[in-house]
Amino acid sequence: MGVAGPIFRTWMTWSELVRAPRITKEQFHAQLKKYKKSSLLVACAKLSVGFKFGPDAHTVADDDSAAIHLRILFPQKLWAYVNYWMLLESRIPFFNGQLRYLAAETIRLKTDDHAPTEPDGPENHECGELMLKSGELLYEKHVVVTDELDGYANIAAEFLPTYEITSSTDPLFAFLRFYIWLIKIIPRIDPKLLKFNLEAEFKKVFPFPIITYAEFIAAFALHALQERQNLTYDKPIDGTLRTGWFKNTNVAPEVIEEMFKSVLLP
Repeated sequence: MGVAGPIFRTWMTWSELVRAPRITKEQFHAQLKKYKKSSLLVACAKLSVGFKFGPDAHTVADDDSAAIHLRILFPQKLWAYVNYWMLLESRIPFFNGQLRYLAAETIRLKTDDHAPTEPDGPENHECGELMLKSGELLYEKHVVVTDELDGYANIAAEFLPTYEITSSTDPLFAFLRFYIWLIKIIPRIDPKLLKFNLEAEFKKVFPFPIITYAEFIAAFALHALQERQNLTYDKPIDGTLRTGWFKNTNVAPEVIEEMFKSVLLP
């Protein structure tokens, strides 16, 4: 009688899917520069809602959701290949790390040399390519080494692309611990022991207090959870957080305006 254990599944990569050389980060950045930063980030937000990633700790798209989205996120000529890899090779096409990487690299693009050539983009059928390329760039290509310890390090590193398992620890609990540090623990620490003023350092970057920032993050998480509860696949995913959503809160309108300005991109 065997003992049941985890099933390790590796994710798909773009280079394998289309049998092309592995993309470099420079090539990936050049491709991202075709689109408006805001369009890329909106796409990441909508897909995160559609796959139910984020606050409720889901990090990998379930098979049913992946099957629905593959016909949206890839051109028709690739549907059969992606479906084959999913069903017969048990490969993972969509996971949260792809969108986190895609969003992070979008933010890193330099505004001064970022000149979008597409009017809106990316189109739905282009997003699958961007996600697979993002996943592929999350880890370095295997390098053959002769040193024994380097070999062990390589084995550990190659475990990274082995299927990001849904966490048993809800990220909201980690956020709650952070919030308790801000409002309970840090204020009780002897000022002589503090190495820097957290509030002052935060205000160098953002035009509102760090406590307000934490409360905004909590609002974003609540909004995402509400969107996912109402999610259906018979209409386009919205997931947009608008200023009107805050009308029933006690946050001052000028603070809400400053928060939105801090995240708006061209």
